[in-house]
Amino acid sequence: MSALTSLTFQSGSALTTIGDRAFSSAAITTLSIPIHVTTIEHTAFFSSKLEQLTIPNSVTTIGNDAFFNIKNDEHTHVSMPTKFNNISTYLPQIFGVKNFEHIEFN
Repeated sequence: MSALTSLTFQSGSALTTIGDRAFSSAAITTLSIPIHVTTIEHTAFFSSKLEQLTIPNSVTTIGNDAFFNIKNDEHTHVSMPTKFNNISTYLPQIFGVKNFEHIEFN
Protein backbone atom coordinates (compact mmCIF):
# COMPACT_ATOMS: atom_id res chain seq x y z
CA MET A 1 0.00 0.00 0.00
CA SER A 2 1.34 3.40 -0.98
CA ALA A 3 1.80 6.02 1.76
CA LEU A 4 0.49 8.75 -0.57
CA THR A 5 -2.65 10.20 1.08
CA SER A 6 -2.99 13.61 -0.56
CA LEU A 7 -2.42 14.88 -4.07
CA THR A 8 -2.73 18.42 -5.40
CA PHE A 9 -1.92 19.31 -8.98
CA GLN A 10 -0.42 22.73 -9.70
CA SER A 11 -2.68 25.26 -11.36
CA GLY A 12 -2.17 24.98 -15.11
CA SER A 13 -0.72 21.47 -14.87
CA ALA A 14 0.24 20.20 -18.34
CA LEU A 15 -0.42 16.57 -17.38
CA THR A 16 -2.38 14.84 -20.18
CA THR A 17 -2.23 11.16 -19.20
CA ILE A 18 -2.49 9.33 -15.89
CA GLY A 19 -0.58 6.14 -16.58
CA ASP A 20 -1.18 2.48 -15.85
CA ARG A 21 -1.06 1.83 -12.08
CA ALA A 22 0.07 5.43 -11.43
CA PHE A 23 -1.89 5.58 -8.17
CA SER A 24 -2.70 1.90 -7.70
CA SER A 25 -3.17 1.10 -3.98
CA ALA A 26 -2.71 4.78 -3.03
CA ALA A 27 -4.46 6.04 0.11
CA ILE A 28 -5.70 9.22 -1.64
CA THR A 29 -9.32 9.85 -0.65
CA THR A 30 -10.27 12.94 -2.70
CA LEU A 31 -9.03 13.80 -6.17
CA SER A 32 -9.87 16.33 -8.87
CA ILE A 33 -8.14 15.33 -12.07
CA PRO A 34 -6.52 18.32 -13.85
CA ILE A 35 -8.38 19.87 -16.80
CA HIS A 36 -5.71 18.97 -19.39
CA VAL A 37 -5.87 15.23 -18.72
CA THR A 38 -7.40 13.38 -21.67
CA THR A 39 -6.51 9.77 -20.80
CA ILE A 40 -6.72 7.66 -17.66
CA GLU A 41 -4.98 4.38 -18.39
CA HIS A 42 -5.69 0.81 -17.33
CA THR A 43 -5.63 0.27 -13.52
CA ALA A 44 -4.49 3.87 -12.84
CA PHE A 45 -6.32 3.93 -9.50
CA PHE A 46 -6.80 0.19 -8.97
CA SER A 47 -7.31 -0.69 -5.27
CA SER A 48 -6.98 2.93 -4.17
CA LYS A 49 -9.05 4.46 -1.35
CA LEU A 50 -10.88 7.16 -3.32
CA GLU A 51 -14.02 8.52 -1.70
CA GLN A 52 -14.59 11.52 -3.98
CA LEU A 53 -13.47 11.79 -7.60
CA THR A 54 -13.97 14.53 -10.18
CA ILE A 55 -13.16 13.72 -13.81
CA PRO A 56 -13.10 16.79 -16.10
CA ASN A 57 -14.74 17.02 -19.53
CA SER A 58 -11.28 16.85 -21.12
CA VAL A 59 -11.05 13.11 -20.30
CA THR A 60 -12.09 11.14 -23.37
CA THR A 61 -10.45 7.78 -22.67
CA ILE A 62 -10.67 5.64 -19.54
CA GLY A 63 -8.84 2.33 -19.53
CA ASN A 64 -10.05 -1.03 -18.39
CA ASP A 65 -10.24 -1.36 -14.57
CA ALA A 66 -9.02 2.23 -14.11
CA PHE A 67 -10.91 2.59 -10.82
CA PHE A 68 -11.65 -1.04 -10.08
CA ASN A 69 -11.52 -2.52 -6.59
CA ILE A 70 -11.72 0.77 -4.70
CA LYS A 71 -11.03 -0.03 -1.06
CA ASN A 72 -12.61 2.38 1.36
CA ASP A 73 -15.05 2.06 4.23
CA GLU A 74 -17.45 4.53 2.68
CA HIS A 75 -19.05 4.75 -0.74
CA THR A 76 -17.32 6.66 -3.51
CA HIS A 77 -18.87 9.66 -5.28
CA VAL A 78 -17.85 10.27 -8.89
CA SER A 79 -18.51 13.26 -11.15
CA MET A 80 -17.60 12.61 -14.78
CA PRO A 81 -18.29 13.79 -18.36
CA THR A 82 -20.92 12.19 -20.56
CA LYS A 83 -18.86 11.90 -23.74
CA PHE A 84 -15.92 9.60 -24.28
CA ASN A 85 -14.02 8.64 -27.44
CA ASN A 86 -13.19 5.29 -25.92
CA ILE A 87 -14.30 3.45 -22.86
CA SER A 88 -12.54 0.13 -23.05
CA THR A 89 -15.27 -1.70 -21.13
CA TYR A 90 -18.60 -0.94 -19.54
CA LEU A 91 -18.81 1.28 -16.43
CA PRO A 92 -19.12 -1.44 -13.78
CA GLN A 93 -15.82 -2.96 -14.87
CA ILE A 94 -14.06 0.40 -15.01
CA PHE A 95 -15.34 1.54 -11.65
CA GLY A 96 -16.06 -1.61 -9.67
CA VAL A 97 -19.55 -0.28 -9.00
CA LYS A 98 -20.12 -2.22 -5.79
CA ASN A 99 -18.53 0.62 -3.77
CA PHE A 100 -19.93 3.53 -5.76
CA GLU A 101 -22.87 5.27 -4.19
CA HIS A 102 -23.27 8.01 -6.77
CA ILE A 103 -21.98 8.54 -10.30
CA GLU A 104 -22.94 11.96 -11.67
CA PHE A 105 -22.55 12.76 -15.34
CA ASN A 106 -21.85 16.41 -16.14
